Amino acid sequence: MGWKRVNKLEPLSREYLLNRGTCCNNGCVNCPYKSNKMKFKNRNIYMVSDSHYGHHNICTSTTKWTGDVAKCRNFESLENMNDTIVNNINSVVGEDDVLFHLGDWSFGGKDNVKIFRDRINCKEVHLIFGNHDHHITNKKKGLQELFASVAKHRNIYIDGQLVVLCHFAHRVWDKGHDGSIMLYGHSHGTLPGYGKSMDVGIDAHPEFRPFSWGEIKELMDKEDILFVDHHNDKTEKQPKH
Repeated sequence: MGWKRVNKLEPLSREYLLNRGTCCNNGCVNCPYKSNKMKFKNRNIYMVSDSHYGHHNICTSTTKWTGDVAKCRNFESLENMNDTIVNNINSVVGEDDVLFHLGDWSFGGKDNVKIFRDRINCKEVHLIFGNHDHHITNKKKGLQELFASVAKHRNIYIDGQLVVLCHFAHRVWDKGHDGSIMLYGHSHGTLPGYGKSMDVGIDAHPEFRPFSWGEIKELMDKEDILFVDHHNDKTEKQPKH
């Protein structure tokens, strides 16, 4: 059933709203972004990206890549890597917590998408599409429904703080000049953050696990807002949410 706007315009589908990645500010009833803002007050929220569950080439013992094996993860088997990913997520993210995964969920065919999801205890997992998530973006039967939401990018609020989520790093992002935080993946810990942005990929965490919102906030509070274009501290401020 569509998500109807207050002004009685044509219903917008849930898929359209989620893939949009941000609120359209047209007063849609039950807007997924406004409801998420309410849900994400006083919640335990975690961020991770680039799990690459089932990816044999990223594992040193099974890779067929030639050349620089430093790009690989040092595990004795693919099963050991998969088990470590699952255990390290479940050890910090509780069943009733919220987990945002910023893309490149799994490899090895569409079946691994569900296998990996079924192994994660957290009931509320939101997925931002990565460049390797073609089974999910192509709407293979039932895969998108495994997640609380799916989108190409999203703006969310955590305890009033605007957080911009995308698989790919941005140099400028929505309200970055006003102190918003940009979280990304894709680079496996090889691309340092710029201002109030950071890589939340599993390879970027020193313990090979998701980042808690507390960890992210502590790190980002130490970073300055960087002004890189005509938007600066003189730009009109947006109302706080």
